[in-house]
Amino acid sequence: MIRRTFLAHGLMLLGFGRRIWAQLTTSERYARLSSPVRIPLEAVRLPWRPVPFTGEAIAPRPGAGPGRRVLLSGVLFRRATGDDRPELSALCLTCTHEQCQVDFVAESTTLPRTDRAITRPVFLCACHSSVFDAAEDGAWIAGPAPRGLYRFRLTLRDATVEINEVEEEALSAV
Repeated sequence: MIRRTFLAHGLMLLGFGRRIWAQLTTSERYARLSSPVRIPLEAVRLPWRPVPFTGEAIAPRPGAGPGRRVLLSGVLFRRATGDDRPELSALCLTCTHEQCQVDFVAESTTLPRTDRAITRPVFLCACHSSVFDAAEDGAWIAGPAPRGLYRFRLTLRDATVEINEVEEEALSAV
């Protein structure tokens, strides 16, 4: 019994250590998409109404060979925030744990139980129950994922949102 408890606590500490290491070593380098994704600003007028899109990028191959084409599913949405952060956010819909698709959940009543009270919209991975905070740019809340969701960079041009870069790490994960 003692050995089993010791082993369980050791594995738990190993998991926490892996998550902390992943967060400390994550650098936010971005790669350009093959062509920018353009979405009318009017499409994201209402808060928490995600607009799906697909971005394309070229993942570099080790060596001299040509890179491989990668399609990334993402969503653009407007946050309902009262602080000075940008209202618009674009996130990749691929879970950072086992690359399952995540779903946007606006109602916290449909979420699995976590150690935190969740009162705002999140992204949920149905495969392994990882939960990501939509209001905090896809930051990790709970589950086995080692980090938050991959982010896209966006710019505003006239009445259009232009999504033109994605975190480099997303290209190797997909």
